[in-house]
Amino acid sequence: MPHDPATAATPEGRLMARWLTAARRQGFLALVPPDAWHALSAVLSFTCRDGRRRFTLDQLALALAVPRLEAGRLLDELSRTQWRGQPLAVTEAGPDGEVAGAEVAPVELLLSLAGTETGPAAGPASSEAPAPAAAPDAGLRAELERAGLRPEQAGRLLSEFPADLLRRQLAWLPRRGARNPAAFLIKAVENDWGEPKEGA
Repeated sequence: MPHDPATAATPEGRLMARWLTAARRQGFLALVPPDAWHALSAVLSFTCRDGRRRFTLDQLALALAVPRLEAGRLLDELSRTQWRGQPLAVTEAGPDGEVAGAEVAPVELLLSLAGTETGPAAGPASSEAPAPAAAPDAGLRAELERAGLRPEQAGRLLSEFPADLLRRQLAWLPRRGARNPAAFLIKAVENDWGEPKEGA
């Protein structure tokens, strides 16, 4: 499908697209049952500026539009659902023993895989995750710069995106017939464009 610059995604749209793409590619969407996904979305909606997610069970029930007891059941299901050997959520309790929030570490892992640098997810990735070029590949950096990217642009792509995605888009770049290969390559990587059709 041709790219229309007039409909270019906003930074927020790209952030969401990267997150969802990473969730799909890493098998996250297929793993999470609908009820757990519903609860996870509600839990994430309580994210504070410091990255923590604070809420009471009553607030969660209101967000999910379910009785308090059902909200507790959904939170328990979320805690039982495993992702890469970790529960999707770990409930936090206040001094009174009541639900006071939840930690959702694996989602931060997905966000880092999706190439985001801002927001509550910023931080060290799990050692189990394939870090997207934590130690930039000198050969790949050279290829990016040969394609016309400035050193700072190449560095950003290396830090934000998996090496296999960068190599794939570099391999397809000659077939795209771009007037500005560097700018085109950046857009292709950011939006994970598919393989160009033969003759395109």
